[in-house]
Amino acid sequence: MGSAHFFDALNVGPMIKNPLDFSWGLIKQTYTPLPAGQTQKYSLLFNLSRTINLQQMEYFNPPDVAGWKPFYQEPSFYRIWINATTLAARMTYTNRMAIEGTVIGGFRLRIDPLSAITHLQNRLDPNALIQELSNLLLPQPLTEAQLADLKEVLLPGLPDYEWTIEYQQYLNKPSDTNLKNAVESKLRNLFQAILSMAEFYLS
Repeated sequence: MGSAHFFDALNVGPMIKNPLDFSWGLIKQTYTPLPAGQTQKYSLLFNLSRTINLQQMEYFNPPDVAGWKPFYQEPSFYRIWINATTLAARMTYTNRMAIEGTVIGGFRLRIDPLSAITHLQNRLDPNALIQELSNLLLPQPLTEAQLADLKEVLLPGLPDYEWTIEYQQYLNKPSDTNLKNAVESKLRNLFQAILSMAEFYLS
């Protein structure tokens, strides 16, 4: 694996994720918590498999002996994963994971943004936060204009220090519901914006 071929920037993020990587990968990338109970976990995974089916990849049930067409069908290959039906299914999934979540057996499956960003190095600086989060979720670096757009989502019309103050206040008093909700709402909007980007669909 020392070959330059494997580390060439042109080989990073050139393909559309298959539905399994797209759906399950999001849960892993964002450290989304799963239920501890076996019954709840089974129900959750069953629901997730249905979500993947809607994206036209029914696991353990390929359409024919050759498997799924995006893996072999010329000339489109992985582009086949995206069509009017599957794009809507993917967008519904990411929006749900970022905002309201899905309640399954009494457990709400959705990204916990406050927990997810604890894995980042510099959470108090909004620019560093957005940069690190985009590096975590996206295969290629974003342009300065894209990063600026994301900061506008996090801090619409506000200076950088507003985030620093607000997040530090939350860290000082994590039990304060108002502080928690204010920070969490901003982060959910940011996650939704990143997951809506075309770059998130690539691997």
